[in-house]
Amino acid sequence: MSYFQKRSPRTLLTNSANSAKEITINKKSADQLHINTPQEQLDFILQSSTEYALIGAYTDGQIFLWNEGAQCIYGHPPEEAVGKANISLLFTKDDLTKLNEVIDIILRGNKWEGTLTQQRKNGEKFSARLIITPQLNQKNGQISGILIISNDITNEIRLAKELNTNHTYPQTLEEKFHSLLEAVPDATMIVDEHGKILLVNTQTEKLFGYDRNTLAGKPVETLVPKRFQNIHPRHRQRFAIEPQVRPMGIGLDLYGLRADGHEFPVEISLSPLQTKEGNLTVAAIRDVTRRQRAEKKFRGLLESAPDATVVVDKLGIINLINSQTEKLFGYGRAELVGQTIEILVPKRLRKKHSKHREGYYEEHPFRPMGVGLQLFGLRKNGTEFPLEISLSPLESEDGLLVSAAIRDITDRKQVEEDIKQLNQDLKQRAAQLEAANKELESFSYSVSHDLRAPLRSIDGFSHILIEDYGGQLPPEGIGYLERVRAAAKRMAELIDDLLNLARVTRSPLQLKLTNLSAMVESISNSIKEENPQRNVALSIMPDLMVSGDPHLLHIALENLVSNAWKFTSKKEYALIEFGQQSKTSERTFFLRDNGTGFDMAYVNKLFGVFQRLHSVSEYPGTGVGLATVHRIITIHGGRIWAEAEEGKGATFFFTL
Repeated sequence: MSYFQKRSPRTLLTNSANSAKEITINKKSADQLHINTPQEQLDFILQSSTEYALIGAYTDGQIFLWNEGAQCIYGHPPEEAVGKANISLLFTKDDLTKLNEVIDIILRGNKWEGTLTQQRKNGEKFSARLIITPQLNQKNGQISGILIISNDITNEIRLAKELNTNHTYPQTLEEKFHSLLEAVPDATMIVDEHGKILLVNTQTEKLFGYDRNTLAGKPVETLVPKRFQNIHPRHRQRFAIEPQVRPMGIGLDLYGLRADGHEFPVEISLSPLQTKEGNLTVAAIRDVTRRQRAEKKFRGLLESAPDATVVVDKLGIINLINSQTEKLFGYGRAELVGQTIEILVPKRLRKKHSKHREGYYEEHPFRPMGVGLQLFGLRKNGTEFPLEISLSPLESEDGLLVSAAIRDITDRKQVEEDIKQLNQDLKQRAAQLEAANKELESFSYSVSHDLRAPLRSIDGFSHILIEDYGGQLPPEGIGYLERVRAAAKRMAELIDDLLNLARVTRSPLQLKLTNLSAMVESISNSIKEENPQRNVALSIMPDLMVSGDPHLLHIALENLVSNAWKFTSKKEYALIEFGQQSKTSERTFFLRDNGTGFDMAYVNKLFGVFQRLHSVSEYPGTGVGLATVHRIITIHGGRIWAEAEEGKGATFFFTL
């Protein structure tokens, strides 16, 4: 029976760190990947390994993780493997039974290491060293999948055969290993137990600038910078005591020295080799100049990031920060690196934060942490502040890391509070306005019915007295009655104007395309019919179209045109102009007359209710008309103002 059956819901593997630490994953140069952001710089580490295949599969065998190394070794591109293929396609028919035995070991929670025959996409078979580990679901502790780390060891096996083959004729060391060394892509050399160079390949010649004859017999320190030549033999001796396949100088910055005296950073892998000639060491050397440039570029990008950025490992230990983090939290870099991330979390929230962090690591998606939660940071001085955190997972040689971009949102929170308070104030004012409108409606009804009735009575009875008893009253008495009637009439007009003003305030806008020129012409013609004796010249710019409420705009223009007619009444030749100003930043209309004008010292009173700049006896009116115009223009989102000179006329400007 196959073990590749559905055993549990598909859950992403989260425990790959320990296995990943057992091998060295070579990074690609970020320059070749067109990586522009800090997150992209970090994210390429896992995917760029070409020497090791990293393959993740669910418990049913379906592949969900397939790095670049897997494509290089097995030949299948990611789109053919991830989500579509089963790991059984990697194994030959002869090894499928062995695979099931291995899976049985893994599902019991054990790790398996060994060598199996694998097959590429083209059917070619090869030997691979495999490390297979179970992956646990952190919530329930159940096995949710497996992680396979695979390395093609075909060349190693070929080398072993070369060493163990008994030839019928003697062979030199060069004859044994020349072809094998030349097939290796890295600079590779064989060194004896005294550190003397025995063999090098062509790549070594190219990398260091020496020919092989010059290097043969020289101490390996020839290729080491002078400043390290004294300590390098001690490193060799430690390796000779415990010879095993491993990188040399883990945790050290290693450098090579070219024939021209130029130093460059290197990565060195050492492998012990037992031969008839003695214990030898095979050293593979790689120039990591481009990789270090990429890492430097990444650090530069990290430092240039506008937000505070912290990189932490699976245990929450801070690995890396940028200068913005130092500024935001008040700690120095040395104070934070190596500490748990909870040092930046208020004490009252640390327990909850640890649970959130563990929950995030289980699936580690690209998402903000604590969506829907209020998050806070803790500065070195003990002050708390609201923040926003964006989390991005990344796989590295040392396991899963998380990059956290942290932003102080104190100012934004204050703005939100201000907006919230403003909205509350607006609601309160809206309620007050609604109540005031209801009172205004009630008042309007009272004015319309309760006040008009007495006025009609006063005017009516005064008229009856004049008509029926006028002969019995002295002229002085009749004059008093006429004054009473005039006052009642003026009061009625005032009431009408106030009601119109109230209606303007309450009326919703009904926007339509309106021809202001035609409206002014119509109003002027109506006034002219009522005053045929007047000599008034009209100049109206044609077809001035606007979007507005036709009814309200008619009321506004009627007031302005009527005022122009009224205040030019004492002119023998009156001129009224309506048009649009040119060369202005906003569309501005004007109504100009050559009438009485007014003193600009009183212009601020012009648009107030009951404000008059001329006496009623000289120019009749209620003092409400311009206030009505001002409100109509304002509710259209416009402005109105006036310019005048006594005896020379006035001009009213307005925008919509």
